[in-house]
Amino acid sequence: MPDSLAVIFLVCTALHCAMSGVAGYAVAHRRGKHQIASVVVCAVLPWLGVLALIAVTSGRLPTNRSPRNPLRWAGIVALALGGVLVLLSLADDWASAHGTADKYRETLGGGPSDSGAGTAVIAMLGLVLIAFAVAAWRHGGLRFAIPVAWVATCVASVLISAILVTDVLNDLAGGVATFTGGQATASLEVGSGAWCALGGAILSVLGAVALMLSAGAPTSRFSAPAPTAEYGVSRLDSWQPTGGAVPASGAFGQAGTTGIESGGPHAAGSTFSTEDW
Repeated sequence: MPDSLAVIFLVCTALHCAMSGVAGYAVAHRRGKHQIASVVVCAVLPWLGVLALIAVTSGRLPTNRSPRNPLRWAGIVALALGGVLVLLSLADDWASAHGTADKYRETLGGGPSDSGAGTAVIAMLGLVLIAFAVAAWRHGGLRFAIPVAWVATCVASVLISAILVTDVLNDLAGGVATFTGGQATASLEVGSGAWCALGGAILSVLGAVALMLSAGAPTSRFSAPAPTAEYGVSRLDSWQPTGGAVPASGAFGQAGTTGIESGGPHAAGSTFSTEDW
């Protein structure tokens, strides 16, 4: 029994260390810091190392949205499917107990859906994962992806622990036959509902990894060219005014200026991300 509990602790700790290391890699890659050292620190100090890395680099995470690359879409889909699987886990038993005594046999099954509180907790968890997927589609970014990774890792570690504990209890129940001289037997099995929930949690973890790697890449930025003196308007790339009088009063800004000169979204000298489109 102590050995089994030690295995559960090591598995959950390893999962948190791995996810924290990925988060550290994403932050270091985004900030242009030493990646190997960041991964080691964040893996040795799960999540605390990530907070320390953020504080050392800038004090806050980048607010830029991550590019809509395949990794980001994969993370969104994985989070959404994970939430759906967690919701579907309420439709079946999470564990079943089987027992026999002489000529009598009994089978019992149950799960969170047997109580209103359990149903509410699992349903809320599934809806939260789906909400994460919607938020990742609308915004994304490291400041969003890292909390998602922490939540998904905690959920996965809890479900992994529950399944491993069920296996330990099944081993203990197997001793009933020994105690009764073979007159009675008992067993405890993990139900399909628990496996479904665990699959959803693993998908959400993989989705969080994809979101962090997607958001970790530096965002490309460029500056708009300054307005030219001619006509008082900006020539962007190959665009040229081809004729007609340009009014002295800008249509978009103050008198004598244009929307570009008046500080619009593409003002001269301003920098913006392609994600701002």
